[in-house]
Amino acid sequence: MGGLFGGWNLGLLYLKESGARFSVNSGRQTLFAGVPSLADFSGKRSIGTIYRFQGNIYWFNPDQAQLFTYPDAGESGTSGRNSFAGPGYTNVDMLLHKRFTLRERAYLQLRVEAYNVLNKTHFGLPITNLFDANFGIIRTTQGSPRALQVALRLGF
Repeated sequence: MGGLFGGWNLGLLYLKESGARFSVNSGRQTLFAGVPSLADFSGKRSIGTIYRFQGNIYWFNPDQAQLFTYPDAGESGTSGRNSFAGPGYTNVDMLLHKRFTLRERAYLQLRVEAYNVLNKTHFGLPITNLFDANFGIIRTTQGSPRALQVALRLGF
């Protein structure tokens, strides 16, 4: 019994990252020709959370989105460069393996590996152009869905 159920090794990799920084631009060229200005912003910079509405995934809820406005002609916008953080990234990978001795110098190793064990969706950055009708909508994901892998290795 101990030969079959004992001696297993478990490995765990936990990764947690804050969201990538981004800027919100106005989509208008209010200061320099050919260069979209930053949007004006009146509120706290620590905004943004996943908000689902009518089949879309938003990073800013409607109240937060209203804090962004267009700058006046000749102004550059007050939102600031890279002032906002996108969705964070959390991932768990696991490994379970055991080595079975066959002979004095031969062994068999069984490995079961699982990537993104929790099968968590990792969202990308939202659309950051205030002029775009899809402002604040997240259209991308990053990383991979859950993946399992089994390996059998003969060593001698």
